[in-house]
Amino acid sequence: PAALSAVRFLLAGLLVGMAALATTGLPRSAWVAPWRYLVLGGLLSAYFVQSYLAFSLPAILAGVAAPHLGLAVTSYFYGTAVILLAPRTA
Repeated sequence: PAALSAVRFLLAGLLVGMAALATTGLPRSAWVAPWRYLVLGGLLSAYFVQSYLAFSLPAILAGVAAPHLGLAVTSYFYGTAVILLAPRTA
């Protein structure tokens, strides 16, 4: 359930933190510019959102267009949209 997402995230963070401290520890350089982790996290999340949208938006639009254009025409448009958006996710 969605209500447990925050708890799972917290537990995963604690587990990763304990593993980092138990193995090699955290170097001092990790604390010099902590903002960079927010930037990296933001870039990574933007990449995954863009990848998700590249394949979900054509499917949603195809579902809306199919009753109006017909299944054959819609499938051609859908295939073209996926082909055009796929290189942007790689």
